[in-house]
Amino acid sequence: MQAVQSMLMKVIRPITFFILHISAFIFFSSAAADSKPNILFIAIDDLNDWIGCLDGHPQVKTPHMDSLAERGVLFTEAHCPAPVCGPSRAAIMSGMRAWNTGVYSNNANYPKRLPGVESMPQYLKRHGYATIGAGKLFHGDHSFPKGSFDRYAPMSGHPWPKEAILSSQQKPVYEWTYNGKVITFPRNGMPADRIWKDTHTFDWGPMDLPDHEFRDAKDLAWAIKEIERGLQEPYFLGFGFHLPHQPLHAPKRFHDMYPLDEVELPPHIEGDLDDLSRSGRDYALIPTTSGEHRSVVKYGQWENAVSSYLATVTFVDEMLGKLLHSLESSGQADNTWILLWSDHGWHLGEKEHWGKATGWYRATRVPLIIVPPENGAPEGFQPGSVCDQPVNLIDLYPTLIGIGSLPKNDQLDGQSLVPLVANPNADWSDHTVTTFGRGNHAITGKRWRYIQYFDGRAELYDRDRDPNEWRNLIDDPEHADIVAAMKKKMPEEALCKQFIRYGDFKAVIPSDGSPMLLFNHALENNLEERFDEAKDYPEVVAHIQDWLTRHNPTQKNVVIPD
Repeated sequence: MQAVQSMLMKVIRPITFFILHISAFIFFSSAAADSKPNILFIAIDDLNDWIGCLDGHPQVKTPHMDSLAERGVLFTEAHCPAPVCGPSRAAIMSGMRAWNTGVYSNNANYPKRLPGVESMPQYLKRHGYATIGAGKLFHGDHSFPKGSFDRYAPMSGHPWPKEAILSSQQKPVYEWTYNGKVITFPRNGMPADRIWKDTHTFDWGPMDLPDHEFRDAKDLAWAIKEIERGLQEPYFLGFGFHLPHQPLHAPKRFHDMYPLDEVELPPHIEGDLDDLSRSGRDYALIPTTSGEHRSVVKYGQWENAVSSYLATVTFVDEMLGKLLHSLESSGQADNTWILLWSDHGWHLGEKEHWGKATGWYRATRVPLIIVPPENGAPEGFQPGSVCDQPVNLIDLYPTLIGIGSLPKNDQLDGQSLVPLVANPNADWSDHTVTTFGRGNHAITGKRWRYIQYFDGRAELYDRDRDPNEWRNLIDDPEHADIVAAMKKKMPEEALCKQFIRYGDFKAVIPSDGSPMLLFNHALENNLEERFDEAKDYPEVVAHIQDWLTRHNPTQKNVVIPD
């Protein structure tokens, strides 16, 4: 009997030790997971600096964004990695610059363009976070790598039918009936300027519809239900508002807040483009992402557009308040970091431009607010702080790694903003970079802004004396030293050997010896460089190649005479 008991003890002891060891591992692993804070990651599409706390527009009403800034750190010199949705979001979600990924345009489907690059939510999920998403986070609501999210809101759409915003169906208007009311499109009565595409979204005006019919409201309802049912901690909840992306439609009560006879237009002057190069004027006047300024003026729609933009911003702000209230009611706010950002800015007639895709301040500056939880704020943090360091949304991915105390990710080009949350005056870079196409970059410092185009033409602005960027100082000899210093901050763009202008064409010579890329800036919206057109213009390619062979230029930016 004793022999049997002895044998049993030999078996039981290691099993008991193993069970205790596993139990301890599970306990401490759970404790480690619980120590990680939650993250509420809020994206807003096409929102420029027209929010109250940034003083972007004197009439805008954004009480919830302003309140959020009072609770955290407001970054007053935050800029986007790219002033277009696709490349900006690809950079944010990959943590990598366009000149390292090759994603420069809205041809930016993440799984197709960056199949081997671990995205932000994938990284967080791999390190213990539950990942939940809704709305527009990547470019294309559901265009994210497989396995990025544990749950994602179903695709939502506009309340009106797709045909309503097709030029081919607007003859001259499309009529849609909702609850017995006839609603016509386009709401602003303007025909499309981007005649090469059927979708006509350069439109604005009130929609006499209930809030819940709008797609952002549908996504919000889904996200609030997720919060109310209790989210597994630690979690990353990403929520992306589609507004104020065009078309600029909100429930009528928001438009009523901004009467057309009282709305203030953005600052502007006659002849604003006179001191720009050919490239600068192209990026101002070609309706790459929206429409033409002359059309807005011709149809008397400037005030209506500004009113509608402000209305959609305030609509977003009200929905933001509901999202934040649901977090507060969940009991998890004390362990949740909140980050609010916009993917890029938006012009409303400044520089005679509408939309985005430029290097000017209106397109590159974005809201960025970071609020740490009361129970997990970094030492030194003061609510209501303002940071005027030049930061970039490329820093968001490493910031989340810093928030979660996660292992370093060597693929990232940015740096964590957590030190600036603790101390807004901490050591930081003296500039940041925004890229708007191959060879096009805007360098933003605390005072000076330098914009250089692919053909080497450039602009210099003194933001202290000229906040609206009305006076281009590039040819002023008194600022030659500033220009030289700013040029040195231009990214190398190792993927590209040369950038060439030949008439309306832009050619890019890849460094790896692959064929020339060609874009016709005079046709459609190829200023945005979505698709290589070299096969469509073999004679242009041949002429450029012949000229390069005969002249053998060594500089990176080349202009071939017409």
